[in-house]
Amino acid sequence: MMFLIAQTCFNISLTVQAGVGIFFQQENDGSVYVKTIVSGGSAEREGSVRVGDMILAVDDRDVIGEPLSTLRGLILGPQGSRVRLTFERREGAENYRYESTLIRGTAEYLNGISPTRSMDDDIDDELKKRHEEEKNRLEQLFLKEQAGRREDQVLRLSAESNLSKVQAELSRLREYELARKELEEECKTKIEDENTRMKEIFQVSDQMRMTLRDIELKMSRAYGDYFNIAPYESAVENEAEDAEDLFLA
Repeated sequence: MMFLIAQTCFNISLTVQAGVGIFFQQENDGSVYVKTIVSGGSAEREGSVRVGDMILAVDDRDVIGEPLSTLRGLILGPQGSRVRLTFERREGAENYRYESTLIRGTAEYLNGISPTRSMDDDIDDELKKRHEEEKNRLEQLFLKEQAGRREDQVLRLSAESNLSKVQAELSRLREYELARKELEEECKTKIEDENTRMKEIFQVSDQMRMTLRDIELKMSRAYGDYFNIAPYESAVENEAEDAEDLFLA
């Protein structure tokens, strides 16, 4: 059985899943050996891995006897990240172990890495880039938050100003209503006083008319007795009755 730790690209930067450019083959006893080293891959560029080396561990995890699918899942990772592989090599009658730290990435990605720079340098640059991007993002969020706070403060001040205006208008309306009620009570009192005064005037007028009528009746009787004729109806009496009807109406 054999598979390739493929340099598969789904996105860019550290989000791309990639391998280290090695074909592995698993024997019947479960041992996994390097079958082929891909040209231009990470393993070839690093130079320590050879065909026939047996892989023992991935990042300190023992993979002896593990299926190729498990090994592939351990080796594949974000492009630009590192993976440490432990191998065993037979040379003559002796076996010895060694470790190889490889950078995950496609051949195109690896071609863009300067040969004078180490893997750590590239990772540091990537982390710095991410840090700068995250810093800028947080700064933008902070600025938006500050702008939102300023806008909220402006809205709050505007609302407080409008509230003060409304409260002032309500106070003015209360004062107006109080003045209106006072004026209404004053007018009502004046009307009542005027009605009372008019009633008193009508009462005095009635008394005067009654007195005048009595005088006219007495004069009519005296005139009739003196001249021996029927007494006449006084116009004052009729006017008094009309006035009384008008007052009572």
